[in-house]
Amino acid sequence: MHKEMFRRFSRFCFLLFCGASLLVLSSCGGGIDGTKDLFGAIGFKSGADPIVAPGDAACGAGAGSSTSSTGLPSGRCLSAAEAANAIAQQCADCKVVLTFKGTNESTFCGSIALTTSKLLYGVGSGASVITAQDAAMAACKAAEGATDPSTCSLVKTRCL
Repeated sequence: MHKEMFRRFSRFCFLLFCGASLLVLSSCGGGIDGTKDLFGAIGFKSGADPIVAPGDAACGAGAGSSTSSTGLPSGRCLSAAEAANAIAQQCADCKVVLTFKGTNESTFCGSIALTTSKLLYGVGSGASVITAQDAAMAACKAAEGATDPSTCSLVKTRCL
């Protein structure tokens, strides 16, 4: 009789241990528990090169302007405010002209095109590099007016 109670008690303890372990592990953050929002921003000041976060400007702890082996920036901005702040840290008088949001599971890109004089710009965003760049070029050409040929050229594109 004691052997049977011990077996049942040990099974119960094992089940309790597994349940508690699952609960503890599920409370840990990270990529296992779902989608995380990522943010990017582009800052611009007339006559200057644009600033892009993440990338040119760091976001988050341990982030920098270096790139990973995939060519994407190593830093990640986890809020729009953090991305805008990273722009302001690099260029206090730059205006944030675009913020964009992606996730760790789906890519989203932001792009900026400038005229040769760096006085006019156009920004665009989209689910692919081409979409973002096409939108930025179209916006730059619209800002430039009826100039033909256009002096707009793509300057920076960042994908999250």
